[in-house]
Amino acid sequence: MRFVKALSLEQIRQLEEAWRAGRCHRQRQRAHAVLLSAKGFRVEQCAEVLEVDRDAISRWLCRWEDGGVAALAEAKRPGRPRALAKQAQEELVAAAQANPASPRAELAKRGR
Repeated sequence: MRFVKALSLEQIRQLEEAWRAGRCHRQRQRAHAVLLSAKGFRVEQCAEVLEVDRDAISRWLCRWEDGGVAALAEAKRPGRPRALAKQAQEELVAAAQANPASPRAELAKRGR
């Protein structure tokens, strides 16, 4: 059986913040797994609750022990560069906000 070491109040606060307001779903899951482990849930139970593989839970707990909350964050992933320039992205966002039902119509009105 594997559990994380006892957590300080500050660590609990940081994990709860990451769990409730983390930038991505995976980060929130990882923080939740650490909190569950600290409460005495076994790896298998955490895996069942979070609906992930038990090996993933073990990796997340190791990441926590090696680097704390920062280690639970999503790593930068390789990929294709963005297709739109920064200005075009901003125009698209503005059009979607101005007319959420039909951003294409909004872009057409703007001459795009």
